Amino acid sequence: MKSKVNIAISGVLVIAAVGSTSVWAKKVKAKPVAPLTEAGQQFEAHYTQMMETLKADINQTLPDLAGHKMAAYQEAREVEKAAEADRNAKLAALKKSNGSAGLLNHRKGWIGRATTGVAEAKETLKLAEAMTTIV
Repeated sequence: MKSKVNIAISGVLVIAAVGSTSVWAKKVKAKPVAPLTEAGQQFEAHYTQMMETLKADINQTLPDLAGHKMAAYQEAREVEKAAEADRNAKLAALKKSNGSAGLLNHRKGWIGRATTGVAEAKETLKLAEAMTTIV
């Protein structure tokens, strides 16, 4: 009983601690950005030019690569879909035949038990006939 009370108290304390930190948290205001100096503007222009050149190089190379990868992916996906459809068809056939096989096995067992019962009944009948002929 004490453990349930301790768990409940711990839960309340955790909720209180988490809830109170969000209430007490001080919101930080964004500081205004200072304007760039002439050297900073030159660096920014140089960096922007480098980025644009890099983007152009990547875009020239990437479409060809992406096209081949996309075609290979689509081909692999089609093969996967075909394999999945084949698997589903085989599972459906297996489930269908499992019901028939199960019923067949059940009936075989039933026939086996019935055959055993008939054999036992014949033995009992022979014993009964033998006893009636002796008396």
